[in-house]
Amino acid sequence: MIPECDVILSVRNAESTLGVAVESILSQTHRNLRLIAIDDGSSDRSPEVLRSFKDPRLLILTNSSAMGLPSSLNRAIDLATAPYIARMDADDISHPSRLATQLEALKRREELDLVGSSVVCMDFQGRILGQRIYPAEHSDITRRPYRSIPIAHPTWCGRREWFMKHPYDPNCLKSQDQALLRSARRESRFANLEQPLLAYRESTAVRPLATLQSRRFLARDILRSAISEGRPVAGFLGAAGTLSRWAMDVLVWASGNPRFAAHRFQPMGAELHNEWRSIIANSHFTASRG
Repeated sequence: MIPECDVILSVRNAESTLGVAVESILSQTHRNLRLIAIDDGSSDRSPEVLRSFKDPRLLILTNSSAMGLPSSLNRAIDLATAPYIARMDADDISHPSRLATQLEALKRREELDLVGSSVVCMDFQGRILGQRIYPAEHSDITRRPYRSIPIAHPTWCGRREWFMKHPYDPNCLKSQDQALLRSARRESRFANLEQPLLAYRESTAVRPLATLQSRRFLARDILRSAISEGRPVAGFLGAAGTLSRWAMDVLVWASGNPRFAAHRFQPMGAELHNEWRSIIANSHFTASRG
């Protein structure tokens, strides 16, 4: 039977968090799904973690050599047969009703191509740091395309035909989600659900050189995209803003200010905090489930 939703997951050296991420998808209240997991050249126990699951809804594939995230995701999309495709990352946790909620939104609003959601942010020990709430409607989401199009990549859920029409650029190894959203925005309709449907792992530390490299890729892509659309000044300002935000983060981090992490997140109400604390606390890797 063709699943209603294919969830695509690219894995590389994620053994410590992978089991919980997979479990959070296979435990969704919406059961009619398939998880397409592609191991992209892992050198740790990630392949063993994947194979330990006995759920027939899990399809495991292995790249013959490391292809990178965009090429791995394109491979998974090519294999998808469901009318809807959702993204998942190997170090995050999906809310139990994530897919049910997003699929309901896509069915209710036929004009939408892609739906994301707000996210709960946690550190690598599972401690909640806060949340990020993103703009809800397409016009607000795409208002500043040369700065950011805020739809958290691992929360994406959309129509298969949209993913097929808008593949990832295999040459874009950093911020490939932003590059895709920018190129597709004028012939697409995006939305974000206010409810946080995913817990996103985020380091509270700053790695200046690694972050700079990522920001440089993003700034270059922003500038290239803006020039191709005849808006070089907007592109220059967007690229400069991307690099200046990196510099500001490094300066705040270097100052030792204890509020460094706090300014990156929005506060959560007690009820929402307790709900997610329970979800995270009960997210244990219990392999060999069928």
